[in-house]
Order: sequence, then C-alpha cells, then structure tokens
Amino acid sequence: MPSYTSSNSNITVLNRTANNVVSKYKLGTLSYVHLAATSQDGKLMLLEDNAYNIYIFNTTSFARISSLYIGYYAYSAVFSNNDKYVYLGTSNNLVVVVNLTSNTIMKTIPALYPYVVVMSPNGKLIYTTDAGNNNITVINTTSNTRIANISLNKGTYVYGVAPSPDGKTLYALGYYSSNSKINITAINATSPFNIEATHAGVFSSGDPYSYAYPGDFWVSPNDSVLYVSLYNSGYYLYKIPTSTYIISGVSFPTTATEGFATSDGKSAYFGQGSNSYIVYVNLSSFVESTISIPSATYAVTGYTQISDMPFRTSSSSYSFSAPTLFNSTGGCATIFTPSFSSGNLQAGERQTLVYSSSNNCTFTTFTESGLPSGTPWSVTFNSVTRNSTATSMTIPTAAGTFSFSVPSAIHPANQSLDCNSTYAPTPSSNTDTAGTPVSISFSVSSSSCITTFTEYGLPPGYNWNVTYDSIQQREKTTPYIFVPSYTSSNSNITVLNRTANNVVSKYKLGTLSYVHLAATSQDGKLMLLEDNAYNIYIFNTTSFARISSLYIGYYAYSAVFSNNDKYVYLGTSNNLVVVVNLTSNTIMKTIPALYPYVVVMSPNGKLIYTTDAGNNNITVINTTSNTRIANISLNKGTYVYGVAPSPDGKTLYALGYYSSNSKINITAINATSPFNIEATHAGVFSSGDPYSYAYPGDFWVSPNDSVLYVSLYNSGYYLYKIPTSTYIISGVSFPTTATEGFATSDGKSAYFGQGSNSYIVYVNLSSFVESTISIPSATYAVTGYTQISDMPFRTSSSSYSFSIPTLSNSSGIHTSTYTPTPATGSLQAGYIIPITFTASYS
Repeated sequence: MPSYTSSNSNITVLNRTANNVVSKYKLGTLSYVHLAATSQDGKLMLLEDNAYNIYIFNTTSFARISSLYIGYYAYSAVFSNNDKYVYLGTSNNLVVVVNLTSNTIMKTIPALYPYVVVMSPNGKLIYTTDAGNNNITVINTTSNTRIANISLNKGTYVYGVAPSPDGKTLYALGYYSSNSKINITAINATSPFNIEATHAGVFSSGDPYSYAYPGDFWVSPNDSVLYVSLYNSGYYLYKIPTSTYIISGVSFPTTATEGFATSDGKSAYFGQGSNSYIVYVNLSSFVESTISIPSATYAVTGYTQISDMPFRTSSSSYSFSAPTLFNSTGGCATIFTPSFSSGNLQAGERQTLVYSSSNNCTFTTFTESGLPSGTPWSVTFNSVTRNSTATSMTIPTAAGTFSFSVPSAIHPANQSLDCNSTYAPTPSSNTDTAGTPVSISFSVSSSSCITTFTEYGLPPGYNWNVTYDSIQQREKTTPYIFVPSYTSSNSNITVLNRTANNVVSKYKLGTLSYVHLAATSQDGKLMLLEDNAYNIYIFNTTSFARISSLYIGYYAYSAVFSNNDKYVYLGTSNNLVVVVNLTSNTIMKTIPALYPYVVVMSPNGKLIYTTDAGNNNITVINTTSNTRIANISLNKGTYVYGVAPSPDGKTLYALGYYSSNSKINITAINATSPFNIEATHAGVFSSGDPYSYAYPGDFWVSPNDSVLYVSLYNSGYYLYKIPTSTYIISGVSFPTTATEGFATSDGKSAYFGQGSNSYIVYVNLSSFVESTISIPSATYAVTGYTQISDMPFRTSSSSYSFSIPTLSNSSGIHTSTYTPTPATGSLQAGYIIPITFTASYS
C-alpha cells in the first residue's frame, strides 16, 4: 500500500496471511503518492502523485520503471490483461489509455466523471462510470473505442461498477435522485447490455452515500454476494445476496477510504486517510481490526492468486483446456504441466487441476566453509545471483560452462564494534561446468576481538564470573549512584551507596558552576558533566579527577557513551546530535535531528535512537558509520518526548504527546530494520495527568521487558508502571516535583533530581513508596553505573565455549539463588551476549 508524508512516500508490503508488515520501500522524494493499481500478473504497480504524474514500479524490488505526466487527477486505474496498457479514469472527464511499452498516452475517450474504471474478466471490455450522464460507458480494449453507453434510470448518479467473475453480469451502484437513496442495477455485461433488474432504495434512510472506488464495490468469487463499502461520515460495509438484495452488514466507527478486496472473498483492506494504519475486515465474521503502517495512506491494492476459478453456465457439458505454464531463469525453465490439459466436463461439477513441475535446468551447488554461522554471503553464476546465510546454496542454470564470482563478506552480523573481521573467499572467481559442485573457503584476517557478556538481574555487590576460551574473569556489580550538585560558584559530585541510600563521599569540582548533565560510561569509569557555558567535562569516577573538557557551543539535552567508551553522543539544543571522539577530544560529526531531547543506545551498541520530536520522528543512527540510517515516522501529531529500548534489543518504545486528543501515547516499534510500528496505544493517561518531557531514566523498560516505567513532570510528579502487554496503568502521584533521573538495572529502584533543593527523590519500584535523600546542594540530574555489568574478553577471531555458574547467598534464614540464562554454550568471538540472572529463594 502507498503511504506518504509531505516530503516523501513509501510502499508498505503486508503478508495478508499474518496481516503483518513484511517490508517498507522508500520512493525517494515523491510526495502524496496515493493512487494504487496492480497489474494482472502482480509484477507491476501504478502510483500517482499530486503533480498528476503516474509511476510504474516493480513489485519485487520497487525500482521505478517509468513515469509519465498525465495532466489530470486519476480517480482509478486498471491494467489490461496482457499488462501492456493502463486505463485511467481522470478528472478531465476522459478515460486515458497509456501504452506502457512506449510510455505514451495512446488515446483519450470521453466519459463524464469516470470515477471507476474496471475490466471484464476476459479482458475484452472496459466499463467506466459516465456518472454525470447517468450512464456506464463500455470500451472495446482491442480498438480502444467506445462501443456502448448503458443508460440507467433517469436520475441515477453512478458511483460504482462491478463485473461478476464469470463475466455475464455487470452491477452498478448509484444514487437514485427520486427517493434520495442508493440503488443497485444488474445489467447484461455483453451486447446488447440490457438492464436485467433494478433494486432502488436498497439502503435505509440513515445510511450515507458517497463514491465507491474499485475494491469498495465488488462481487464474491462465486457471484452470489455483492459487497458495498460506503463512506461519507463513518464507514459502512454491506453484504448483499445478488438474488434477493437483502442487506446484512455492519457500521464501523473507523472512517475508511479506498480499498482492496481479496480474490478468495475472505477479506478486505481499506486505507484510513491521514492516519498510519489500515482497516482489515474479515468478510465471514464482519469483524474489523486495524494494522499499523509507517505513515498515512488512502489507497490499498494487492495481488492474490486465485485457487478457484468458477464459471457460470447453463446445464450442459462443455469442453475445457488448461495450458502448460513456464517460468524461466538463468537460461533454464521450470515447466508446470496440468494433470488434465483438456477434456469435457458436465456443468455443475468441480475439476481439480494438479500441476506437476519439471525442468530443463542443471543445478549447481556452492558450499562455503570458514564463515561464522548466520553470516550472509552470495554467489553470481551465469548472471544469476543467490544470497544465503546457510552453508550451501543451489543455483539453477542451463547446461554449459559459466563464470562465477563471490564477493568478500565483511563484518558478520551481530559482531561488536571492536572486532574488525574481513573474510576473503578462495576462489573469489572462476569458471565451472553447470552441475559440478563448488567449494568456497573463507579465511579471516582480523585484529583481536572483544567478546562481551552483559549481566542483568543481579543485586548490587554480587560477584559473578564467566569462563570463555578457558579464561575466567570475575566482575562485581557496583552499588554506587552519582549526583552532580551545585551552588552559584562551584559544583560537587555526591556519591551514594544505593544499598543503604546514604552519602558515601563528596567531591568538589573546583570553580565549575551549574554542572547539571550527567552520563556514565558503559564500564562505569567515566562520567560526563556539562556547565552552563556549554562545555562538557569527562571525569574519572573513582578519583573524580578531570580528564578532559570540550566546548560544544549548545545546551545538551542528554548524552550516552558508546559501548566501547570511545565516543559520546549528545542531543543538543541546536537540533543536532553531536558525536564526540573522546580519544582526540574533538567533535567528530554532527547529525541533524529536530529537538533531540533523548539520545539512547541499543543494548548491542550498534544503533543510537534519538527523538526527532519536531518531525514526529525517531532518528536511528548507525554507530559504525555515524550516519542516520532511518527515520521512524510515528502517527501524525505525535510529539516525541521519550525513547526506551527493551533490554533484549528487539523492541523500541516511544513516549509522545498526541495532539489529536491532547494525551500521552506509547508506541511499540521493531527496534531493528525495517523499524516497523508494532502497536500504538494512544491516550494512555487519564485526563488529570500532566504531560512533559521525558529524559533518559524517566522512561525505561524493566529487565525482563514486561513493564514500562514513565515519569512525567510538569506540575507535580507522576510515576507510572505500565505492563507492556496490556498498557494498563498503575502508579502514584507524588507531591515532590522531580527532574532528570536514573533507573537501576534490577528494576527495584529509581532516583530523581529535585531541581533547586538539596535532596534527591528515591522511589522503591516494588511498593512505589517515595522518600528523599539529603545531599549537599541543588541538583537536577542523577546517574550511576548499576544498569549494565559488562565482562569483556579479548581473543582471536574464532568460536569458543563459555560457562557461567549459578550464584547463591545464604543469610541464615533463607538462601537466595541466581540462575544465569544461558549458562553454557559456544559463542563466536566479537559478539555481545546478554546474561539474565533469575532469582529464586528457599
């Protein structure tokens, strides 16, 4: 389906079995692409923009094949049965015939308000509304001339035309002026095109009337049911037996637009105007649901293969024939032969055609060795390219000797940024006789790799250990929280022990004033602070000695360290994400994002997500190239305040103000390409709740990805606990006005700054009990290093086994046991693996 923003458009591809988004294709800078029609073979798609151009795209790659300026708005379009021509009903009261081979307008045929253009099943006739003349115009597709005008009852303004699947009956949907109702007319679909029956005033007085486009008025495969979708105010879908014209149906609250009905008669899909979802209707139960898509759409189209082919005839015996089918690739052909290619069949019987396949292909198998499991690689043989993540792939070609080539596989998927492995194939190119197996050996040349085990779920202070490549390392989770606080002339760092929630020590930062932004490195050894002169400072978190300072020139809303602690990403007030190289202490790159209030990192360190709030977007940045690789478009009018990735890296949650109902919404997004929206929960909060910005630590996900925590502050301070499956809110309103905060990784507590007062707010996330902790001076920000415990191993590039023991602690009353998942296995060097400890008690 085509969807668009004001500056660009997309094609979203749905699998209609699962009703989920398969992929999304960007169509460059084309704006407001809205008309959609698919060719008879399903290989071509026609789209139209608001500048009156039509575009033909390939439906596999979505590469643009051609474009043509029409000069008018097209109401609807249909491809000829041989896919060589397109018929457009246009706003200039013309049916425009386009030759797709020469990419030219071949002919124009007058018709007043040709809202709908449809084709007879045999492809010989075009039927179009001639609505202003109370007619249906019939066009011969061989001569492309008008051969008939079917005159309907006077005063019938034609909105829709639908041929029956057997090609014998044509149904017309029209507004009947004599009683201000909708009527349906049944017409002989072939010459002399006589009217067989008129059913005037079919719909009740409360029903609206409006235009009906292709997909909004159609006939079921067995020619027994008419479906009518009318929309003017609201959305109405009707199921009408063609013999009795007794209506059954339902009125839906969703306002739908142009749609598409599947050929099996089981479902229908409709665009939803300016909102980022489509309407799906089960035509058996008439149950409606919605499917989220990336951006606004009016039109839906598709291609569904027909398994049943009905013919309506009189009671007799007739001959039939079914041709053999061919599919060619690489100089060979797969042949599909029907079990009955011809014969005689009594009318009313069912004939099953079973196609058996054969070919004149020679199959050549390429097998690789040396690549890490799951690494993509490809082979081109006789101009046929195959891609695979398996160890072997087979390419069909004609018989003969052909050349092949294998490109290098660089940096396998999921490796960390500290493993620069390049795999070179041997041989990289050669010739081979079709059918002879080929072995490709990949050898690696790389620097040493960093393999990282990341711990979740342990309480503070627990020692845990990992054995990897026969090397054992031990790690102790840190219990400390750091609070930058200040007076008008100097600033401090207060260190809290989060087990006892008491002040451990305090460090003076010299004459730095109003130091307020806080972020801690992934290894917990570095801290970033900012003063009111737009400088950032890096401190050692043990001695709090200043390591470096750098003038940024803008206020930083938020900051995050890269997983290797070599870079810092800052969301700034100059509508830029600023990338700082900590080794050279320089600004390495700036990346545009409008109001990047929040900058957060994916758990594997490969992506940065930042609010692009003024554009209703989330910007995605690749941390290897430091380039923007995607914009995740949220519902129009969603002003993004917070972004939070789940600990497993699979889901990204967005918190935003939803202008349509002045409420806060939460959007769940696939956190990796194609970054499709999985669910939107609009208006989650009650009318009494405030809305405001959410910084890192104010919007976060529990370690097991089951609960979202949301801290909102505008007047007062509100903290919510929201199950990610049901989005049912539980929480409490505190009298304390809190500011930027920090959430601990075990999901047990959160700490928030308290503005100009000399204390911070501590919240127990199990009981939601609030308390305050006194600190020496005012603070806005709280940070710490309890969220991730990382245990890195430096090895050569290979695969090694690992083991992680279960931990236990006896208090004399009961024993706490922490079981790791996974506890053992093998891991390719350079990967990052999360280890989750689950607690049990005895």
